[in-house]
Amino acid sequence: MFHGKAFGGYYFRNVIEALTGAGYRVIAADQIGWGKSSKPDVHYSFQLLAANTAALLDHLGVQQVAVLGHSTGGMTAARFTLMNPGRVTHWSWRIPGLGGLPDRHPAAVGGDAV
Repeated sequence: MFHGKAFGGYYFRNVIEALTGAGYRVIAADQIGWGKSSKPDVHYSFQLLAANTAALLDHLGVQQVAVLGHSTGGMTAARFTLMNPGRVTHWSWRIPGLGGLPDRHPAAVGGDAV
């Protein structure tokens, strides 16, 4: 799960509880520079955030993932998917302010991703 700039992994707390309760493994790490992560003085880019996430998944031994991006986290999710097409089984991008729209709505990209 990729959070947006103004959030951390905590933002997905209710979703994490529901998914883990249903038996899924969920990874919602704070992206570098936000939440409880370190905040180094580096150039932040979607490429960097996606590469960091791939490195984390490699470290955890996770081969395939369903991806959810929220707000600008959707851009990181898209970059991650483009960089790792064989690793992503599904992806979805949720846009703030459009909550409650069904997945088939043109503004809500995705479908059956988590």
